[in-house]
Amino acid sequence: IGDVVGASRRDDIKLVSNISQIEVPSSKAASLGLILNEIATNAIKHAFANGRAGTISVRTALEGNNALIEITDDGHGLASNDVQPDGIGKMLISRLAKQVRADVMWSDAAPGVRVSLSFPVDD
Repeated sequence: IGDVVGASRRDDIKLVSNISQIEVPSSKAASLGLILNEIATNAIKHAFANGRAGTISVRTALEGNNALIEITDDGHGLASNDVQPDGIGKMLISRLAKQVRADVMWSDAAPGVRVSLSFPVDD
């Protein structure tokens, strides 16, 4: 996610992380990377549109046999963020999530959007 924020050349977007080490099977790594990339890109494009400054927070945790990854932005939120169930980015995330047996939940973070991924770490 840091690479996506850096590539945006937006020095007004801060990245905060609370990362617990999680070992992910190589069979899931590429799909998870694409999911995280798409979520970060969505935040930069929609939550922080028109030069709006903000923060993207990333948290990971291991809960039993499941890994949890939460990405939260403090942008406009779901109502004005125009996150549509049939949007291309969200559709891509949904399809990639199925490949890694991940549950994806989008919620209002008030302000902003929180995307939570939960998936089994062993296959």
